[in-house]
Amino acid sequence: MDIDLFRRTYINIEQINKGGTGEIYKAFYRNLGKYVILKRISSGSANSQLLRREVDILKNLRHTYLPVIYDYIEL
Repeated sequence: MDIDLFRRTYINIEQINKGGTGEIYKAFYRNLGKYVILKRISSGSANSQLLRREVDILKNLRHTYLPVIYDYIEL
């Protein structure tokens, strides 16, 4: 996905936290018409295949204390 498409999908992006594996942002997801949380993984903190497996597991689970996955983007 190119950065222009990302910017057309999400607006009002603001960083809300930073940790050991990356940064957390609050953004408005235009397609859903709601605010969501984005996680940007720091380069070198984990490999792409491992992250993709985590997303695939989380997107099929529903629980109060687990995040809901709406999108997965590699820039």
